Amino acid sequence: MGLSALMSVANSALTSMGQALDVTGNNIANVNTPGYCQQNAILQVNNPSVATGGASGTGVNMAVVQRQFDSFTQTQMLLEQQNNARQTTLQSTYSQVEDAMNDQTGTGLSAAITSFFNAWQDLSTNPQTPEQRTTVIADGQNILTQAQQIESQFTNISDSINKAVPDVVKQVNTLASQISSYNVSIAQAQTGTTQQPNDLLDQRQNALTQLAGLVNFNTVEDKSGAITVIVGDRNLVGLGNIVNPISMRQQADGKIQLNIDGIDVTSKVTGGKLGADVEMKNSAQSGLPAAIAGLRSTVAAITNMVNSVQTNGYDLKGKAGSNFFNPLSISTLNENSSTASVSSAIIVDNSALTYKEYEVRFTGNSNYQLYDIKNNTSANGTLSGNSLTVDGMQITFAGTPKAGDVFKVSPIASAINNGKVLLTDPTQVAAASSPSVIPGGNGNALAMVALGTQVNSVLSQSTISQYYASVVTTIGNYAASANDNLTFSTNVLSQLKQQNAAISGVSLDEQAMNLVQYQKSYEAAAQIINVTSTLLDTVIGLVR
Repeated sequence: MGLSALMSVANSALTSMGQALDVTGNNIANVNTPGYCQQNAILQVNNPSVATGGASGTGVNMAVVQRQFDSFTQTQMLLEQQNNARQTTLQSTYSQVEDAMNDQTGTGLSAAITSFFNAWQDLSTNPQTPEQRTTVIADGQNILTQAQQIESQFTNISDSINKAVPDVVKQVNTLASQISSYNVSIAQAQTGTTQQPNDLLDQRQNALTQLAGLVNFNTVEDKSGAITVIVGDRNLVGLGNIVNPISMRQQADGKIQLNIDGIDVTSKVTGGKLGADVEMKNSAQSGLPAAIAGLRSTVAAITNMVNSVQTNGYDLKGKAGSNFFNPLSISTLNENSSTASVSSAIIVDNSALTYKEYEVRFTGNSNYQLYDIKNNTSANGTLSGNSLTVDGMQITFAGTPKAGDVFKVSPIASAINNGKVLLTDPTQVAAASSPSVIPGGNGNALAMVALGTQVNSVLSQSTISQYYASVVTTIGNYAASANDNLTFSTNVLSQLKQQNAAISGVSLDEQAMNLVQYQKSYEAAAQIINVTSTLLDTVIGLVR
């Protein structure tokens, strides 16, 4: 090897070690940067110089700056991040619903129901005095007051979800645009080179991590390094700088609908904060609508059953009892029809009411499916003339329904909002079963007491108190489950983060060792240059 070749070898070492020191310094500088993956200087031997006497080395070069990254661990982290964000939101919302019911303190609706029937029990022992009748009326009003307070809290929770979802959708779309932009930059940066754009890849991964906290998705990477982000089987981020943003609309019944590229993806958005918010807003089985329906069904049953007993008795003046509560009425909602409407909705048999809510889903001009919202079941039917009768309700339609039309029918929707105690005078409380036994008659009061312990088939074979207790218990179980799931998910996510940090995180001890190693190599290469320079000076001196 000649002196010029030796100088070239030393120069390659200086350059490569300098680049390796730059990589090490960059790692140290970004030790606390979120989402930064450690980078490694990969050195390789230069192609040797082949001569008559054999091959001789020509030094070293920096082959690539390699990103220390494990795709499997990162994928698992994204999936668990989606689940963790979902459980965090569910746990928070269920806790709010549980607190709104206020049943654990003994001052909620359960206590009010118990107090009401206890007041009737007390009245039965002394029916001739007005004081206990006043207590009955006051306790009846307390049931409505408690229910109205709970319903108001539920409405506030629902409103907060309504406000949160558009913000989440906006964040999702913003991140989608960022990821699309990173795709373009990454594909351009990788054209014609083996060096990956490590910083851009880190930034895109960080954007994906943020997105995982908002919505569930899958990704597919192509050979250019660009990724497709799939939400609800639709491309949120496509190749070629294409973004199909999520759009949101609130339906007539208050439910949230999510669309991508004009396709409804609501049922498939289940993860992240968005998935949890949509479930809590929409689900009649596990969400806020289920809690509201359970509350309203309880009050509707009390209203209807108490009125039925009250009107079978006689008040202190010997008159037939009048309704204790404002009677139930049927609420209807035209969800989408432009050719038909509900012309009337009346209760034709109070004893047949089951306190269920339905959707009448037309499959033709007169054919329909009657969908039981709570139980998630349906039955086919045909209009009789232009009416249908179900559970003591008669619904009459005007115009011509068409396939796809949907009408909601509910005997409970206004039970709390329109709830009112109609009795204004204690003497109106109908404690007697016959006018002949007044003022000491207590037969109807005892019937009211029996109502409190009566098992009702329309209330899942339970008493009124047991039915409402099941509503509270169901919410409590969901809250407990969400809390347990959140704890488990948080532990799993923590372990994955630790695992990822061990793979991709910057170790200062390791970088310190690299720093010394590359520094020594740099100094040695510099020494080769000094020696070579001295030798060259000697040779030049001899020539002179």
